[in-house]
Amino acid sequence: MDTFLECTQKNRNFTWSLFDAVKFNRNFFLTVCAAALLFCSCACRVAAQEYRRDWSDGKLTWADFSERKGGERATGFKFFLGYRTEKQKEGIERLIRPVAVAYMDARLSFADPERRTDLLLRYNQVIFDITEWYRRSLQEALYEAQSPLQAEAIFKYHYDSLEGDLRQFKEDAGYGTAKDAVDFWEQRVAERLEGTDPDPFPEIRERNFGYGIHAGLAGVTFLGGLNEQFRPGLGFSFGFDMAFRRFMLNVGGTIYRPAARRDLDFGPQTAADERLNFALIELTAGYILIDRPRWRLTPSAGLGISEFSPPAGNDNEAASAVVDFNLMCGFTLDYKLSRSLRLIPSPFALAGGVKEKSEFSVRFRAFLAPARFEDGLRGTSVNLSLGISGFGRLLRTGE
Repeated sequence: MDTFLECTQKNRNFTWSLFDAVKFNRNFFLTVCAAALLFCSCACRVAAQEYRRDWSDGKLTWADFSERKGGERATGFKFFLGYRTEKQKEGIERLIRPVAVAYMDARLSFADPERRTDLLLRYNQVIFDITEWYRRSLQEALYEAQSPLQAEAIFKYHYDSLEGDLRQFKEDAGYGTAKDAVDFWEQRVAERLEGTDPDPFPEIRERNFGYGIHAGLAGVTFLGGLNEQFRPGLGFSFGFDMAFRRFMLNVGGTIYRPAARRDLDFGPQTAADERLNFALIELTAGYILIDRPRWRLTPSAGLGISEFSPPAGNDNEAASAVVDFNLMCGFTLDYKLSRSLRLIPSPFALAGGVKEKSEFSVRFRAFLAPARFEDGLRGTSVNLSLGISGFGRLLRTGE
């Protein structure tokens, strides 16, 4: 019997050792794969930097071309023209914009070392200059795109136009043999480049309309007769903002769960220390008094609807909700955590596209809401909340 137990224990130890070895080998294999992928990614980036030659790097030299002897052509210039989305961040500012990209592919561009001439180098430089001019033109046009499909159509138009101009130039210049044509195109393209910005940025104007949403935790305490009947309570607040210029409209609500200090023989019919529901619905209008890079202060006033209702499960048939309509006033203070400028149309945009300036903030709100209920019960609720807020305004680009 002891021998059997000893063998069983040895088998069990062997099984766990084998399991640990397999687990170790699996983790080791995954680690090696991750390291290999990271290495390949870095290697690809380094390789991409080696063969990419930007126009801003200066005039072309024969060192930018690979050597190829005995071909039908003395030289070949390969370029790339495209666009991508770029995200820039500085402090709390974030810029999301389309960026047109053009560069010479030095890996595929070649020249026959035995047929190199200064005129042939100038010929390739003009091709590069024409490509750069179309990149700048594409950059300006992309800011006006109202949808991803329109951006793609803009790119296709510029790419086809670039190929058409290059085809015409190559025929006029005799593929680098006609000096007069190279001189003419060289001057023509130089004038084009002098009249454009290497990195154009559109004129941006905020539209009048803005929109937002907010939510957070809230607390309420009471003054006057309400304080004699109800203890402070916690709750949840939420709402929506709409803006026109500096005027704000807020539609929201807050739900609390305060407890009764004493038995209530009216309305909710709640016993002492029992929690009940207190809701505050608001429709307020405000004015953005201060709007700084980090802070925004908006005092507001409007309609407040206060309601006490019995808790769920209250079996008292006489229990009912009491409601009061009254004025309320207070302020909203936003501390901005981030601000984004989005100059690309949303892929989910409707006709006309969406370009917007958005802000993400921590929001503090304080409001006083007077109320008068039946049986002479009156007082004021002091409402405080702390939460998060998102707010955006539509943008218009161009003149």
